Amino acid sequence: MLLEPDDRTHFDAIILGTGLAESILAASLAKAGKTVFHLDSNRYYGSKDASLSLAELTGWISARQQSPTLSSASASDSTTYRLDHLSNERSIYSHVSSCFPSVNHPQETLMKESRSYALSLSPSLLPASCEFVTSLVTSGVHHYTGFQLLAASYSHEHNDGQTAWRKVPMTKQDVFVDSSLSLPDKHRLMKFIRYASQESTLDLDASAHFSETLSTQFGLKQSLIDGIACAAALSSSGASQTGAALQRLSQYLSGVGRFGTSPFLVGQYGGAGEVAQGFCRVCAVHGGVYVLGGFEVDVDALRPSITLYSNADATGEQQTITADHLFAAPSYLPPGSLQASLQQVSRYELCAILILDAPIAIAPVESAEQDDDEAPKQDNLLFVFPPSTADGEAASTVFALQTTSSTYACPDGRAVLHVIAMTSEKLDAKAYLTPFIRKLLSGKANILFEAFFTRALPDIRQGVGKLQPVCSMTTEGVLAQSCQDALTVATRLHRLVADSPPFDTA
Repeated sequence: MLLEPDDRTHFDAIILGTGLAESILAASLAKAGKTVFHLDSNRYYGSKDASLSLAELTGWISARQQSPTLSSASASDSTTYRLDHLSNERSIYSHVSSCFPSVNHPQETLMKESRSYALSLSPSLLPASCEFVTSLVTSGVHHYTGFQLLAASYSHEHNDGQTAWRKVPMTKQDVFVDSSLSLPDKHRLMKFIRYASQESTLDLDASAHFSETLSTQFGLKQSLIDGIACAAALSSSGASQTGAALQRLSQYLSGVGRFGTSPFLVGQYGGAGEVAQGFCRVCAVHGGVYVLGGFEVDVDALRPSITLYSNADATGEQQTITADHLFAAPSYLPPGSLQASLQQVSRYELCAILILDAPIAIAPVESAEQDDDEAPKQDNLLFVFPPSTADGEAASTVFALQTTSSTYACPDGRAVLHVIAMTSEKLDAKAYLTPFIRKLLSGKANILFEAFFTRALPDIRQGVGKLQPVCSMTTEGVLAQSCQDALTVATRLHRLVADSPPFDTA
């Protein structure tokens, strides 16, 4: 027996992958009294949302730089297949690269402090007032995770060849003390904030572009539109619809004051990966069984079941686990099913992970209450390049999230910078993001390590046999919506197995 002799071999649910959505599902089912067998081909938790050490990230990059090796089953939606998680991931990821560009801090030096870094494959911000925060409490995951406030957000401006960073107001007081805004602009902005704070905004066209609504309905100038649409509502493109953007903005406004003056929380130890591991801990506490790496696995989507083998050629010891329900992340699906979905992908994430020799410092915005001796901010910050400020015809917002040692993402004096954009085409992440990175750094900090990758976002709804895909599709608000979208998907799948709501406290 590969597992202990007294362990069960039949469960209510088998879940393949320990990404955030799968881990929420596992915890919710276990807390509802269901038996859960949770497997990940990696030797760490988090799957696509993992937080990795520097050594783990360089290994992750190296493994995905190779071309996928598709099995003979890739031509069809086979219901019985050998799990090939890594080959599937090589199909999902492209333009993968990394390097250590600093002569003064070579690879050998940085690797000595590898475990001091928590580098997220899926950077995220958590709106302070969202449903996901509530789920952290009702599930008990808050006992295993921690958060810091986002200190500030900055929107990039480009006027007459001059580059500047404008701080995005987080409170009404921020608006009134900002001397860069004229009195009419302040009145227009406050009028919009009062409107957006209402429960009903039905008199606006929900399908109209948000930027156009802000201009035509409220008379806001472009710099304010950029700050609201991209840095507050975190719209990932200039085509964001008014209805969805207002929902995110409502969270932004209601989040101010819940835990402090910031509407966003930044997760410790890399964010989403640490949270996913917290949900896995909750599942384990309530009887969930975990297997990480080390096995070859055959999947039978009809039975449904999985068979674990102790060696690669499947001739050694084996054990079959059966279940009433089978769930799988995209990289654990049959190769044919995944390949068919990838051929229809219309959304891609372009990602960069950078280690900086120092946090980026931004001088405080001039205001009536500013202290002349106030130092530039060096903290957890969000920098936003709106589509309107990009050279050429870029239609995507570029986000750069800086985390510091206060979140345990890096050693003191260093910073981690996650840069991300969403596009409708498979583009080279390094070629696309590097110009924005240069503008942002511009003498403020030096790069010690850099990694780039492009991630396809397949929208998989159709299962195979009795296998249900666990696929959360974030199309807007890429930073702030990913956790909430994972909760939404896990809640839907939870109801296929359990009658009670997820994390029911009744």
